[in-house]
Amino acid sequence: MNTTLRTRFLLGRIVGVLLILIGLGVGGFGIWLGMLGGTWYYPVAGLLMLVSGFLLMNRRPAALVVFAVLLGGTLLWSLWEAGLDWWPLAARLDGLVVLGLLLLTPWVRGALVGRDA
Repeated sequence: MNTTLRTRFLLGRIVGVLLILIGLGVGGFGIWLGMLGGTWYYPVAGLLMLVSGFLLMNRRPAALVVFAVLLGGTLLWSLWEAGLDWWPLAARLDGLVVLGLLLLTPWVRGALVGRDA
C-alpha cells in the first residue's frame, strides 16, 4: 500500500472517530434533554452520526448516505423549529454542514471502498 492510500485510510478513520465521539455527546445529552421535556431530535441525530462514523471507520460509502439523511433531516427540523429566520437556522446547521463538507473532501472519500477520489 502506498503512502497516499495509507494517509487516506488513516484520515478516514480519524474522521470516523470524530463522528462517533460527537454522536455520543449529542445523543447522550439529547436523551437527557428529551427526558426533561425537550426535543427528541438530538438522540436521533446522535444515533445517525454514530452509524455514519462506524461506517466511515469500516470504509463503507454508505457513511455518506447516512450523513446526508442526517443533514436533510436536520434541515427539515430546523425549518420546522425556526422558520426562515437566518440566525436560528445557521445555529442549527453550521456544524453539520462543515462536517458534511469534510466528508466530501477527496482525502476522506478516497478512504472509502470502491471510491476513486
